[in-house]
Amino acid sequence: MGRAKDLREYIAALDELGDLRRVDAEVPQGLEIGAYIRRSYETRAPAPLFTNIRGTDEGFRLLGAPAALR
Repeated sequence: MGRAKDLREYIAALDELGDLRRVDAEVPQGLEIGAYIRRSYETRAPAPLFTNIRGTDEGFRLLGAPAALR
């Protein structure tokens, strides 16, 4: 992977490599997201991309542990 010019390009590259896991289920803000991210990092799982976070505006996403695998 070459150098990404922005975060969207980096997310697309992670997805292409299989290093991204989309989490579309609704999750609450706070500790649950942090625990999921930490577990992903510790187990060297793909980076989680949360797409449905309770209490946030439509389209808001959160990427956790983006450099955990590669």
